[in-house]
Amino acid sequence: HGHCDVPTDYKATSVSTFLDRWISKQRTLHRKKELSIHKIRLLEEIGLTLNARKKTAGNKMEQVWDDMYHELISWRDEHGDCLVPEKHGKLGRWVRVQRKSFKKGKLREDRLKRLLGIGFDFDPLDRAGDATRFFPPSPYNDSIFNSLAWMKNYEALKCFVQNY
Repeated sequence: HGHCDVPTDYKATSVSTFLDRWISKQRTLHRKKELSIHKIRLLEEIGLTLNARKKTAGNKMEQVWDDMYHELISWRDEHGDCLVPEKHGKLGRWVRVQRKSFKKGKLREDRLKRLLGIGFDFDPLDRAGDATRFFPPSPYNDSIFNSLAWMKNYEALKCFVQNY
């Protein structure tokens, strides 16, 4: 079918990440001017629209959520956990909102899975020092940011475009 509209949670067998999440990360990096010209050209050659403009407020909110999720991953990589203090600006407020949404039963299941996958603690005060509490590692493998892994994801997307 020749398109890059990868379904949510489509996982290519050749890579250790879900392609929709990888694409979202590439768009975020592009928006922040952190994606190399070489990578931009490769992605555009196979039809990925990096400057996809959102048409509705709902889609804009989805992009904001994804951006904050990626900021949380960066925080986790730097600090070793997802325990962002509420006073830590926009990210701290976003983390508080995710915990509140979860407690009210209003956090979407796909978002819940993504947050659990990176070790997000929905009730850090309930831990009472319990170091045995564990969440499974994320399918969103942190090593995707190196060049070899990036190329594997790119090749998986290219294969998707050719086959679907």
